[in-house]
Amino acid sequence: MTVEEGAVAGSRILARPRREWPEALFAANDLLALGLVQSLVTSGRMLVPDEIAIIGFDDIPFAAAAAVPLSSIRQSSRMIGRTALRIVLEEAADATSIPRQTVFPPGLVIRRSTTG
Repeated sequence: MTVEEGAVAGSRILARPRREWPEALFAANDLLALGLVQSLVTSGRMLVPDEIAIIGFDDIPFAAAAAVPLSSIRQSSRMIGRTALRIVLEEAADATSIPRQTVFPPGLVIRRSTTG
């Protein structure tokens, strides 16, 4: 899931007939999304966000600094890390503890790649 793979995906989209081009893409991570943006914008054939909206996942620091700033879904890595440590310590202290699932609320970071 790299920038290069995103660029290849962008090239595949552009190879399709224009009527089959999507109006929006949600990438599995920001690197893929940035590769998509790069491929589509540098081709000169598709405008982001005027013709296609693109959003990534992870909100890496470069997302905001890209040529077309990338909208992204943010997770609190600090909260995830603290929770993971607390769970590990609790389970280490009590071998009979029952594993549990923890859900963290994501945050939407809106930037230019989705607002035209």
